[in-house]
Amino acid sequence: MRHLSGAGVEYGTEWVIAHLIEQHCTAVDGEDLFEEILDECYPEVTVGCCTFSPSAVMKELDPTAFRIGAQENLDSLAEDHQLYEAGGEYYNTHEVEEMLDEIESRCPSGIDDIEAE
Repeated sequence: MRHLSGAGVEYGTEWVIAHLIEQHCTAVDGEDLFEEILDECYPEVTVGCCTFSPSAVMKELDPTAFRIGAQENLDSLAEDHQLYEAGGEYYNTHEVEEMLDEIESRCPSGIDDIEAE
């Protein structure tokens, strides 16, 4: 669809792209991603004879800080264009681009041909 004033599509096409992304891409699990980052950046915590991962310690001792950190990490990755936000979920930008390329390759003629008409 194109943005054509008076043709019923002036409300935009962003909803179409968001729907395609939600149907064809897998949302990133922000907490799992943040756990991986914490575990890569900080050493394991040992108390007595027990050893814990940094992510498990933070998640258990301060779940609020953990959730805030996970959300801030997602927001930061979105600002750096590594993630794309659609419908309140975050998706890997590379996966979204691959999906859009796949859809575009299925079009018998390019988008430019449609716009030229």
